[in-house]
Order: sequence, then structure tokens, then C-alpha cells
Amino acid sequence: MTKPDMSKRGILQTGALMTAGAVVGCATPGTAANAPATPFTVAETYVPIAGSAEMFPVRRIYCIGRNYAAHAIEMGSDPSREPPFFFQKPTDAIQVVPPGKVADHPYPTLTKNYHYEVELVAALSKGGRNIPMDKALDLVYGYALGLDMTRRDLQRGMGDQKKPWEIGKSFDRSAPIGPIHKVAQTGHYTKGAIWLKVNGQVKQQATLNHMIWSVAEQISKLSEAFELFPGDIIYSGTPENVGPVVKGDVIECHIDGLPELSVKIV
Repeated sequence: MTKPDMSKRGILQTGALMTAGAVVGCATPGTAANAPATPFTVAETYVPIAGSAEMFPVRRIYCIGRNYAAHAIEMGSDPSREPPFFFQKPTDAIQVVPPGKVADHPYPTLTKNYHYEVELVAALSKGGRNIPMDKALDLVYGYALGLDMTRRDLQRGMGDQKKPWEIGKSFDRSAPIGPIHKVAQTGHYTKGAIWLKVNGQVKQQATLNHMIWSVAEQISKLSEAFELFPGDIIYSGTPENVGPVVKGDVIECHIDGLPELSVKIV
């Protein structure tokens, strides 16, 4: 039997997953074969799998930066010369957003310039090192629609000081995500519209084939730096016209072939 995580974060995650018909699980210390006894439990992170009672366990969250040319330019870089770069978010950045619902998304602390970034998310069921590009898509289990929420003032401020800008990207609920759709049922998402609206007004709009580095290329490049494993997910970059939201704003996200994702800033 598993015990629920009764921390504030665990309760919030559990509530979101129960809305989607799923439950967060935490292993009871010492119950698994040969598992060490521990003084407390730590919540595990899951994302619902569309059309299934199963859940996708999240191991690591990778994000690629500046992967649409126009967005790279608006962020002050040269997309014609810049190699791909990646950063990570913690698993507790995940906020599951059920289709057809407008989920409350808390405005975070320390920022006065909170930005949206809509992205295609690839979820891996296989891993490895130095994956050839022509084999990379074999690792993909499915795709989801996600948001890479960003405390832009903190990101830029730390960057100006030549310090890591993790505080601008890697915080609680900074990675809203919809259900994962199995690639066996949908195929790979290599083209199609991607857009984001704030209060009904289009802010971001592009197509997936505007990516500088494809999902296959991202997986191949990532596997040169890290050994990839099942449960890893990759936020694959955002189009241009990122911008701020404030409390009361409603964000709507879309990728052709996936259910829309909506959050309200509270």
C-alpha cells in the first residue's frame, strides 16, 4: 500500500492528477524488495497517458533554448551560428493540466516580469548515449503540449552578472503540461501549427518545422552530453513573441493534433 504525500506540493500535484483520473504515488519506505528504510517519503512525478490508465513517470526535464530563429533573434543571439544548448528543470516543476480545464497557475515569487513560452514536449521510453540522429526518434514514447514559464527578470539579471540563471527557469510549477499521447497512435510531430493566446489574443504563432534543431537532432545532441533514460522529457523550444502575464490572465496553448492547454494566472 502507498501513502499519499501530504506536503503542500504533493497535495497540489495529487489534486491535479485526480482531476485527470490519476493519483500520485509514493512508495512506503522499505516495502519494495531490498529497498532501504528511509525517514520520510518523496513524491514521485507522473504525467497522464492519453487513452490509458497508465501514468508516465518523469525522470528528468530537459529544455532547449532559442530553438526558433525569430525567438533567438528577439533574445539577442544569432541563430545561424549558435549550437544547441540545454538546461534542466526539476520534476516538481511539472503541473499537470487536464484537457478541457482551465487550471489555476500561481504567479511565482520574486518576479515582476513573468513570461510564457509554448512548446512541444517529447517523452522518452528508451535511452542511451551518442544516439545517431537516424535512430533518435526510436526513443520517443509520445508527445505533449507544454509551457516553459520563466521569471524573465531573474533570468536576465543573473545572465547580466555571468551567473547561472536557474532561478529564472527552475521553480515550482514552471512546466505546465498536458497528457502524453503515444507516438504509436499519433505519429511524430514534425510540422503543424503551434500558437499561444493570452486573453484570446494571439501572442505566439509558428509551425513546428520552424524549429532550428528537430526533435531527433535534440535527442542526438543531448545524448552526447548525458546518458538518456526512460522517463526523460524534452521541452523542444518556443516561437518568437514571448511576453509577460499578470494575475487574472488566461493562457491558451495549441499544437495541431494535441488537445489545447489552458491556465489562469492566480
